[in-house]
Amino acid sequence: MKILLTGGHFSPAHALITEFKKRGHTIAVIGRIHPFEGDSAVSLEYLVAQKENLEFFELETGRVRRILNLESLLSLSRVPQGVLNAARIISSYKPDVIVTFGGYIAASVVLAAAVKGVKVVLHEQTQRAGIGSKIAAKVAKKICISFESSKKYFPEGKTILTGNPIRPEVFKIQEKMSLPSGKVIYITGGSTGSHRINEMVLQVLDALINDFVVIHQTGENEFLDYEILNQKVKELPDNLRKKYIIRKFIFPSEIGFILRNADLIISRSGANIISEILALEKMSLLLPLSHGQTGEQLENARLLENIGISEYIEEKDLTEEIFIEKIKKMTSNSAIYEKNMERASSYVISDAARKIADVVEKVYGG
Repeated sequence: MKILLTGGHFSPAHALITEFKKRGHTIAVIGRIHPFEGDSAVSLEYLVAQKENLEFFELETGRVRRILNLESLLSLSRVPQGVLNAARIISSYKPDVIVTFGGYIAASVVLAAAVKGVKVVLHEQTQRAGIGSKIAAKVAKKICISFESSKKYFPEGKTILTGNPIRPEVFKIQEKMSLPSGKVIYITGGSTGSHRINEMVLQVLDALINDFVVIHQTGENEFLDYEILNQKVKELPDNLRKKYIIRKFIFPSEIGFILRNADLIISRSGANIISEILALEKMSLLLPLSHGQTGEQLENARLLENIGISEYIEEKDLTEEIFIEKIKKMTSNSAIYEKNMERASSYVISDAARKIADVVEKVYGG
């Protein structure tokens, strides 16, 4: 079977690629080389395609946005050309099934799939459906969801609760890091990083590394956050410098060790990091994006706070004082959060990648 993968949330797609390869299927990826227009950073889907030696098709298209202004109208005007571009890629690759993980590119791809008569399977990671997923759902033969609460957004007859595939690397300790003694905080803004989080770390770094060992993944961006923070490190005394480990990216071989050894994870609250936090039963301080299409990051953060394993700070409330206060409160009272960890496991569906692959094979066979 030939499968074409696309989507803005690519961590679960990576887990699914591993499952498809086990079953002998041929896979290609359609997406962006760079996450944002004018960005020098490389997208996760492109990195994964290179690592897995998969054929990669770059797609230029516009996006459908909820807010109407000049920028959104210009972007919308590029969607028809994006559908044509996607149709050419589909004609060239000739996939049997297209598997989409949402995002704005998915809308153009599934519309082209409908024209070309190619079967589509949608996977929705979030608790709420974005515009891209709602468009894809109209075309999809089957819709796989991560949370029971997502069912209300999709037709009942073709919606299946499969869970969210988690990259297998998070469960394996492949490469160990030499860490100083002390409580460990892992700070991440996701694969592309977060300028706001990086700014906050810069402001409070001295206070943080006085009390904690900090592993910080900055991503790569136009603001040169990594370079600025790296210069800050060079100015630190030797005894503190070794307590701050800064990386643009975390290698898959390192992530299992980092997550296992983190006493506290500080991150955005996208669907994939949330799934990993739940699966690994880790205490976390979440900083949800303020401009998500449907407010799904805030909803995710509230879910984990209600379970009792996390707290969150909305971006409008994020100050140096509140940030440090939350960190110290949580790390000083970790037993309160640890007693709720068993509740976290009830939100995790095991073998999600296998379940989705089964759905895709049934759609192909049907």
